[in-house]
Amino acid sequence: LLLLVEDRPEEALEELAAIDPNRLPRHLQGALSLHAVEAHLRLSEWDAAERVLDGYSADALNENGRALRSNARARICLGRGEARSALRVLDEILPVPAEVKDEIEKTRAQARRALDGESPDPEPAA
Repeated sequence: LLLLVEDRPEEALEELAAIDPNRLPRHLQGALSLHAVEAHLRLSEWDAAERVLDGYSADALNENGRALRSNARARICLGRGEARSALRVLDEILPVPAEVKDEIEKTRAQARRALDGESPDPEPAA
């Protein structure tokens, strides 16, 4: 997580790859998967981010984690140029947890700008 905060996604992925997720409780597996997804998103590796999301069930995540997982799917859609799909994914997050609302709204604003013909904000959602 600290490597992501320092915007060092390549190094974060290296550290995450060294962790055996099968030795961790399910809720930590889910949290680590979200960190890996974030690193892939920052590197514009849409397919890799999607593979990580598909590899872990949302069942072990709390409400915030599930919302962030959906937000990551929306960001993948945006990265692929599918703004309408991104908005559909975001619209399914109900209710939006207060703790992650700003991040989800940032992705929503990027999708709306993309629909309006502007390019999405290249800065990753934090």
